Amino acid sequence: MYSPRIREDLIPPLYRLAKARGVPMTRLVSDILAAALAAVRVEEVTGVQRQVREVQRTVYRVVEPTGDPPQEEA
Repeated sequence: MYSPRIREDLIPPLYRLAKARGVPMTRLVSDILAAALAAVRVEEVTGVQRQVREVQRTVYRVVEPTGDPPQEEA
């Protein structure tokens, strides 16, 4: 299994935070990554929902049966 490296400058603060919380560093990093990934998924879904609303506004317009836009009556 792939095991990515953590940047060296992040090790000391992660170590101190893990000790302060009384959890292993691996669990701390896993929890942080899980929370960050959950936040990213929410943003992606929100972006897709925005795009869908934009498409709906563009697609659903009132037009005459000929396909021409409605004309003002004189």
